[in-house]
Parts: sequence; C-alpha cells; structure tokens
Amino acid sequence: MKGRGELAALLGLGLGLLAGCSEQDAAPIPLCGSDVVALVTESVPGASLVPCFTEVPAGWSNSGVLVGDAGTKVELNSDRAGDNAAVLEFRASCEVDQAVPLPDRVDGVDRYERLQEVSPSFRSDRYLVFDGGCVRWRFHFSPGSPASLSVELSVALQLVNRPDFDAILSGETGEAGGSGETGEARETAWEW
Repeated sequence: MKGRGELAALLGLGLGLLAGCSEQDAAPIPLCGSDVVALVTESVPGASLVPCFTEVPAGWSNSGVLVGDAGTKVELNSDRAGDNAAVLEFRASCEVDQAVPLPDRVDGVDRYERLQEVSPSFRSDRYLVFDGGCVRWRFHFSPGSPASLSVELSVALQLVNRPDFDAILSGETGEAGGSGETGEARETAWEW
C-alpha cells in the first residue's frame, strides 16, 4: 500500500488538475486505470466498490467532473440526448425510497430505478447500492432521444472492488481487469 506521503502527493496532483478546470476545460472522466480514479476512490472512503468507465461511448463527451469530500459527480453531454444528459454521482448513500427495486444481477449490489418519463423526454434515476456506497445515474434526455442511450453508459461503467483497486495503486498487481486474482473488476454489464 502506498504511504500517506505518496497518496497525498497523488491526491495533490489530482486536485491541482481539478482546481484548474473550468466548464470548457473539465477534469478527465475517471477511466479505469487512470489517475483520476484514485481521487474518486478517496471521495467515498468507506465504499466497498469504486466506479470507473471502461470507455466513453461514441457521441458522449465530458461536461464536468467534480471530486470532493462528499463524493464524485461526472456530467456527460451527448450529441443525441443533449447537454448534461447524464450525470453519475458516487456517494456514501442514496435516497432510494421513491425508486423501484430491480432484480439483483451481482451479489452485494442492489439495483433501483425511478422512472419519471419515457416520452417525449426520457427521464430516470438509476441506483447501484453496495456496502458503504452508491452510484446514482440521472438521465434527462432531450425530446425524441431514445432511452437506449442510457444503456451505452451503463454498460461502460465498471465497479472495481476497493481492495483490488488499493492493490493496483500500490503496484502489487497488474492493470485493472487483468487476469490475476486481484485486479479483477465486478461485472460491467448493468442491463436495465
């Protein structure tokens, strides 16, 4: 495991990157294996899983990434669904009382959805709840945009086990998603 000094230096570098970002010069999207994911990990220190993206699907772009003590927020624009069409929030907990529970696809991850509107604009909140953390997707698409665009992003999201990610940071294993015992990520296809 990295010493506190090394982790502080990594966080300082990342915070420096984020501090200089504006709406036009947003922090990078937390792609699996990138330095930004270290910041995301620290934003919800008690979470058993850490979200990252395997890729940014075609037509989606970064509108802004905010990482702080209360969690992480990733805002995405779409060439088909509009500006800020999708927002991912990673927090210690989520309010899911108005959402409908969905069948679990992965042990230890509870899924919920609060569908607000299908037509003319797709609007939905989706939740992945696990020990110590929660990922909330907020989809607010422009009129006429297909709801299936939300699946592109859901499939690109990966949840990495925190102990595996900590080992990756410390250099004890290969890359995330590698073939070793550690570094393996949770299932990535979150079909709704």
